[in-house]
Amino acid sequence: MFLSQRAVLPGILLAVTTLLSGVTWAQVGDAEIAGTVKDPSGAPVPGAKITLTNQDSGVARTVTSDPDGRYRFSAVLPGRYSIKTEATGFKTESITDLVLTIGTHLDKDVSLAVGPVQETVTVTGEVPPVDTTKGDVSGVVTLGQINSLPVNTRQTLNLALLMPGTTQDASRTFYNNVELGGGGRFYANGFAVDGVTNTWAEQGEPRQNFPQGAIQEFRVNVSQFKAEQGLAMGGVVNMVTRSGTNQFGGDVGGPIVKNKTHFYAAYERTEIDDSFTIFAAASHQFFSANEGVFDKPSHDQMFNIRGDHQINNNQHAFARYSQEWNKQTWQGCGGAAESNCYDGLIPRHAFVAGHTWTPSGALVNDVRFQYAFSSYQLGPSGEPIFTDLGNFPASRLALLQTVYSFPSFRYGQGYGELGIETRWQFKDDISYVRGNHSLKFGFDFSHVPFADDTVINYQGTWTFATDQLFNPKDPSTIANLKSPTQFTAALPPQYTSVPISQYAWYVQDDWRVRRDLTLNLGLRWDREIGSYNEDVNPNSFINPATYRPKTSDLDSAWRGTYLARIGT
Repeated sequence: MFLSQRAVLPGILLAVTTLLSGVTWAQVGDAEIAGTVKDPSGAPVPGAKITLTNQDSGVARTVTSDPDGRYRFSAVLPGRYSIKTEATGFKTESITDLVLTIGTHLDKDVSLAVGPVQETVTVTGEVPPVDTTKGDVSGVVTLGQINSLPVNTRQTLNLALLMPGTTQDASRTFYNNVELGGGGRFYANGFAVDGVTNTWAEQGEPRQNFPQGAIQEFRVNVSQFKAEQGLAMGGVVNMVTRSGTNQFGGDVGGPIVKNKTHFYAAYERTEIDDSFTIFAAASHQFFSANEGVFDKPSHDQMFNIRGDHQINNNQHAFARYSQEWNKQTWQGCGGAAESNCYDGLIPRHAFVAGHTWTPSGALVNDVRFQYAFSSYQLGPSGEPIFTDLGNFPASRLALLQTVYSFPSFRYGQGYGELGIETRWQFKDDISYVRGNHSLKFGFDFSHVPFADDTVINYQGTWTFATDQLFNPKDPSTIANLKSPTQFTAALPPQYTSVPISQYAWYVQDDWRVRRDLTLNLGLRWDREIGSYNEDVNPNSFINPATYRPKTSDLDSAWRGTYLARIGT
């Protein structure tokens, strides 16, 4: 299905703008710091040189105050910073230990004292005040909390439960169980890491978990998030992975070139040794050998490596590779006898690259690229798992057993499923500050091929009203089973391919009307192609009594949704 010209035009214009401005990369969820340089009388100081330095990595950026004395640093990674301000005829002002968290705006005015520039006045930064420029309902899970709070499942995202408006989702077994926003479901949330999507498109849950040591911090937006964030009806989580510093430490991290190039790597393996119990009534003589307590271990290993490089004063690049590999065995077992047990492999990995270009203190251009792969591979326990999607050879079907269901026990394994999803994402964000307006607009495109096949209950399930003796290894005893009440089967094996494409563009403005009033204005357009049949023919739904379509809106394909957002 082709997009209409009216729908595509804004995205094309924005893409052309991006190409003309050069190929640049960056991250969403960064912080910013801004303020005014003043002299002792309170008058603005134009032309002052302001240097922002990360106190851990030594990476520095420099801007010059404008004719009104204003300065701004945008797209700043979370961390601990110092600001040094120099101007002719004034003492150098140095402010240290300023803590910037993800997605925050910090106002920091600088007052210069008259004197030689060689003299330095040092001020230690106080605890950052509440950010009064944002209207969202959100909170930050800090590095200190990530490092110090125990997480039994080793799923860092579960720390989002520290925030009000969050709850647990008990409907899933091997995905993160966090729901955001009052009354929202798990598939209504949005997840991003380093500015790119970390949402599994098939179901809406987080696609991939990360080692706790690899996460710098993350912001949990419960509601009223800005137009730059989309594809979510509930809440949004923005995570930032850790970058290296000038000191070796952490999992494995440190400098490659001091004050310029750093790396950080983290590895984590979690082994859960669980068990299940099978019990059979005394009359079930053929199943007594299967009685007892059996192991069903689950292993999860995660790896993350990231490199950062400061190209020059205005450009910063990074690249990240993340992997998670989860293996679960003998799931769904227990009770009177083996019942639809399955083993599962869930491999996931993602590559993300980025570069931040700040040609001036007022303009920032951010672009990101992501390739991600995720899969679930499920099959009968103890048997090989097939990974050839959409193919159903006899050797695969032979692994499935006929299931016999009696009132007090059930026997047989008939479960097999394979799903593969990849994501190719390109995203560009441009920020521009003019006067009291902080403008941001961008374009986001993802192509998400997804396919799934199932061979569940292929050999069928026989249901009986009374318990009966039989030997599953003796066909003659199976033939003597009497009075089945029901037979069900899923025929033939199913293969589904649902490649989707997601388009979005947005524009937003944080308009500071006065010092104590900021309006957060935004408009966003989202479009998804391929998730449903846009070309359905109404004539195939004719009501024979009236010779009219049974529904009046079958011919109206979804052309995108405009979402307006406003906050104070």
